[in-house]
Amino acid sequence: MTTLREPVIEANPQQRLDLVLACVAAVAAAVGVILFFLLTGSRAVDDDELQHLHFAWCLTQGLAPYRDFWDNHPPLLHQLLSFLISRQGEYSGVLLSGRWLCAALALPGVAGVYLLGRACAGRGAGAAAAAWLACSEVYLLKAVEIRPDGILLTCITFSAWLILSAMRGASSSGDEGPSGTNSRQGRCGSAWRWVAAGLILGIGATATTKALIPLAAILAAVSVGFRASERRSGVSRGGVAWFAAAFCTPVGVWLVGEALRGDAGAAWRMTVMENVAYPQRFNPWSLIHATFPYPLLAAAGVGTWAAFRRRGNGAGRSQALRGAVIGAGVSAAAIALMPAAYLQSVLVALPFFCVLAGAGVASLVEWAGRRATENGGWGAGIGLIGVFAAGAAVAPVQRVAATISRQREQLAGAMHALDAVCVLVDRDATVFDGRCQAVFRKHAYFYPSLVQGVLMRYREGKLGAPVREVFESTAPTMILKDSRSAAIGDEDWAWIAANYVALAEPYAWVYLPGWDFGAEHSPDAVEFVTRFPVRVAGCYLVERSDPAVRVTIDGETIGDEVELSPGSRVIRLEGRGARVHLRYCPPSSEEIGGGGLP
Repeated sequence: MTTLREPVIEANPQQRLDLVLACVAAVAAAVGVILFFLLTGSRAVDDDELQHLHFAWCLTQGLAPYRDFWDNHPPLLHQLLSFLISRQGEYSGVLLSGRWLCAALALPGVAGVYLLGRACAGRGAGAAAAAWLACSEVYLLKAVEIRPDGILLTCITFSAWLILSAMRGASSSGDEGPSGTNSRQGRCGSAWRWVAAGLILGIGATATTKALIPLAAILAAVSVGFRASERRSGVSRGGVAWFAAAFCTPVGVWLVGEALRGDAGAAWRMTVMENVAYPQRFNPWSLIHATFPYPLLAAAGVGTWAAFRRRGNGAGRSQALRGAVIGAGVSAAAIALMPAAYLQSVLVALPFFCVLAGAGVASLVEWAGRRATENGGWGAGIGLIGVFAAGAAVAPVQRVAATISRQREQLAGAMHALDAVCVLVDRDATVFDGRCQAVFRKHAYFYPSLVQGVLMRYREGKLGAPVREVFESTAPTMILKDSRSAAIGDEDWAWIAANYVALAEPYAWVYLPGWDFGAEHSPDAVEFVTRFPVRVAGCYLVERSDPAVRVTIDGETIGDEVELSPGSRVIRLEGRGARVHLRYCPPSSEEIGGGGLP
């Protein structure tokens, strides 16, 4: 009896190479995701993270952005962070919770890039694009931080993918059934994708106004890259109308809310106009090496070549890939025109470049597969996949992973500093610093974060009264001298030196209200009298150069401590060469452990 066997269909070399590419890309992406999680809990603190946390804390105190404090961001991220602070309390652990929140919102961007890459150039290209993104240094370093750019990246990828799906859905409905049924179903099926794409990108715009860059890139790609026929152009115009209306919905809700509070003008000025006219300038091309490493640029170049090379059956994907080329070009041009393009700014362009790079790798592997089919050789394909793995994952992951232990120490020191400030300063007190390190304390100045652009405008006299005049009324309980606050000006620091005293090491950068009396006193004089203003009420420590020195304030003899209320006071020192150090004593003055403040 003869047994019939099913014929065995062997995969051709092209299919096997595609499978190898997909597996290698999946492993590389997984390695990048693992490192992403490790960095979330170990990355050194960036000043912007403290700024976002402080702005979120201000919301929990009933303060309104743009009116009660300066904020150059839309409020979405700060609203989300304020929920965390309200639930978890005011301690340094909120920093890590905020990071996990931002990481959870940025990580889906890897899946979004895969979907977009697959729609443009196939599964292999999608997997390679996801690997390029997951292992990108700028993504690993910035998407794990508390900032809105990672959220926007996720919004960009899914918005672009939905638009591409909508375009293809409308295009595939061209063969109408009875009464045009297929056409109507295709149009309705694609309409919701246009709406969803607009809503997603609009939500990203309520987190950062950088969303205007991908908005321009996507509209350019739709209007130029997909104008394949008169009918499809009509579908695109209708879809763009749905997209624009949906995009404006969350943005409109935000602006209407600000208008009802009377803050719409201030919100527009701070989040858009001040960012566009940012006074700081530096060359954005210095970011190319860090953001777009040469292997990525080379692969993206091949992907661009593939976009304009395909014909016939690949024309649909070629059109989609040309849209990615336009998106990458518009985004890169916008970044180049930015007054000050910081590292995180390029996250708006990175998805488009990763899609092109993934398509470039897939095109090279396809070429190697044809050679293997014709000549029976596998070396070229395997070698290309190895080069892709080394360029996309091995080198950048190795560089980032090497810094984890050092950054973990910096993170621990920064978190200790956050808790230390809370110990030193009463909850109802006000603080002045330049980095928002006093995250959970009210700031004594309208500009809590003295970023470079704010400092430049301040030194030009464009921000109103100088801080020394503002402090006459706000009376900060603590002043932190950091790299930013130290740059406000010599006159301001002369005023601070006359009304505040620095603590001893390791807290020498912390200034509390206080005075050093008798420094200008003649060594032979036996009496010193002067008047001084008290702005901060509370307990003050009295340190004498000689225990025998008699100290009176407003005629009353004082000991080692004295309670002072705001107002003008007269101090008298009696004793030859007497000197007295008077310093504010915070209500929570216990010793701070953990090795001191950084």
